[in-house]
Amino acid sequence: ECVAALRKVLGTAPPDHQAFIAQLIGSTGNPAAKDWLWPLLQDPDQGVVLGAMRGLSSIGGHEVEELLSRLVRDESQPERIRTEAALGLGTLGTPPAREALVDAAVGLDMKDPTVRCSVAALAGATGAPALTVTPRLASSRAADLVKPITPALEAP
Repeated sequence: ECVAALRKVLGTAPPDHQAFIAQLIGSTGNPAAKDWLWPLLQDPDQGVVLGAMRGLSSIGGHEVEELLSRLVRDESQPERIRTEAALGLGTLGTPPAREALVDAAVGLDMKDPTVRCSVAALAGATGAPALTVTPRLASSRAADLVKPITPALEAP
């Protein structure tokens, strides 16, 4: 009964409520909830899409990493979608997610605010795998941005 009621609310709520509900569904961390969130990525309302991305980022998983990695690099996507993808990768914090952020930072023009967000999200990710990306970023177009955050990347 509860699941049916939640599905009905999710399908009929205004877009801002749908976005919030999608984020809450993801915050459960239940991988089965992804089945509810994937279709919302096709919603015409960008806020709903962003909520679904946040929900998926909270759940994680290989397919979420792939989606976010693809979106952060896709220059045809709106800036808000690419920024949310970068933040989602930072939330995941896995080695492949960190690599995707580095690839975005190394491969794209640093004037792009989405890439700046990617690098900031990377700086927020902790753990040993982040140490291996510092040399790649330092020798890229991102060098001027990476220099101030290098201590955060190298912190134990």
